[in-house]
Amino acid sequence: MARALATATVTFGLVAIPVKVYVSASSEAISFNQINPATGSRVKQRLVDAGTNDEVDRDKLVKGYEYTKGQYVTFTEEELKELEAATTKTVDVQEFVAAASIDPIAIEKTYFLGPDKGGDKGYALLAQVLAATESVAVAQWSNRGRVHLVTLAAHRGGLVMRLMFYASEIRDFAEVLDGVATLPISDPERVMAAQLVAHLGKPSYDPSRFSDAYAEKVKKAAEEKATTGAFVLAPAHQSPMILDLFEALKKSLSEARAVPVAEAPAAAAPKKIKRTKKASG
Repeated sequence: MARALATATVTFGLVAIPVKVYVSASSEAISFNQINPATGSRVKQRLVDAGTNDEVDRDKLVKGYEYTKGQYVTFTEEELKELEAATTKTVDVQEFVAAASIDPIAIEKTYFLGPDKGGDKGYALLAQVLAATESVAVAQWSNRGRVHLVTLAAHRGGLVMRLMFYASEIRDFAEVLDGVATLPISDPERVMAAQLVAHLGKPSYDPSRFSDAYAEKVKKAAEEKATTGAFVLAPAHQSPMILDLFEALKKSLSEARAVPVAEAPAAAAPKKIKRTKKASG
């Protein structure tokens, strides 16, 4: 049963919709711990003063803000609580904008929203209106001392809330392009690339067609080492790199045409989110 991350109230005008916030996805990336091979135990990290190299007790630490290079202003826990935004648990809608105007780069994280007690009709109404108008609601969510910029969007008959980066947090893309948009591309190169895209094309994105090959290899290797003490990894196949763009496109298209296009497997059914009797938050 899914557990609500928090409860909140979506407000716009005089409308108030109680909702529950759920995590929409969680990473299953492989992680490793630092182990002392002599004992087989995990190694703990120490807190060390950068100036004296002396170990510092965690309970003696204070929080500091670096206002100039190497210069910090410290704050007590009481002072930080005064600075924190009031935890009103409201998602205060400021405006409605075209869904197509949202830059995907600005999206930091996505949450599922489910209706809370008494919020079913308002929830359904907002979801249907946003879907019909192809709009998203831009709001600010006060939660745990912070004011988050969020958008509310219709999704598969319900609502999702996307945590957004503020404009000051997004870097200028032009810094990394370095004139690439003005590079000349020949018509044959463009045509060949379009043919390759068309040949490898699928009607829609289906994440069930993909898996984390690295995670699978690590799990298999760990199982082998646990039972036999060793594992043998097959050498990875390396395709030769072709520096000439047209020749690379030509060879790629030829190889793609030689491989039969497999039927796409049926999409995995989305996990159901069941309502909880009591929400945390």
